[in-house]
Amino acid sequence: MFVNVLENQTQETGVENIITEALLNELTLRKTHHLANGMADADVIMSGVVRHVDIQTVSTRRSTVADERRVIVSIVLKLTQSVGRTTWAAREITDFEEYFVDPNPEISAANRQNAIRILSKRMAERILNRFSDDF
Repeated sequence: MFVNVLENQTQETGVENIITEALLNELTLRKTHHLANGMADADVIMSGVVRHVDIQTVSTRRSTVADERRVIVSIVLKLTQSVGRTTWAAREITDFEEYFVDPNPEISAANRQNAIRILSKRMAERILNRFSDDF
């Protein structure tokens, strides 16, 4: 199996790398599939798209200042044989995580990235559970 870096159709820079890394880490931890070094070496290729990254305010300090936000990420995945036939697909896999907003925008951005890492790990676990159950 080869895991292709997901395509990012959002404005959230780097989200595709975070989710792809979470998938690779989960596959490595489970040791259920041999990971190929490249597409040419793979029998199947996992690929997908990060469709949405939405940010919602969860709580506020004042009517105009957010205290906590929620990041919601939706992806689509598929597993394709080297001959091009899709053998497995999952549409609109979604998860969310809250993070604290800081007056310093750099800290808020780091908190959002950390929230994405946390939800990506959960998504990877769910995806591989679902993937294993389907076969």
